[in-house]
Amino acid sequence: MPDTVTNELLYEVLRNVQATVNRTEARVDDLTLRIGHLEIGLAQVQTRMAEMSVRMDRVDGRLQRIEKRLDLAEA
Repeated sequence: MPDTVTNELLYEVLRNVQATVNRTEARVDDLTLRIGHLEIGLAQVQTRMAEMSVRMDRVDGRLQRIEKRLDLAEA
């Protein structure tokens, strides 16, 4: 390791730091995009689950009416 710090050495270190920061920024941008896609996917899953819940409620209501009509429902 040199005993004296030169401008060239400082520039070399700064270039390496800048390259590392640029790579990190690129990875953060990629991760941000991927998280956004995950959030969209999760929202779609939640929407589908809510739709299925509504459908199940309708089926349950219809089944109760059928049981009542056939006198199968418990009092």
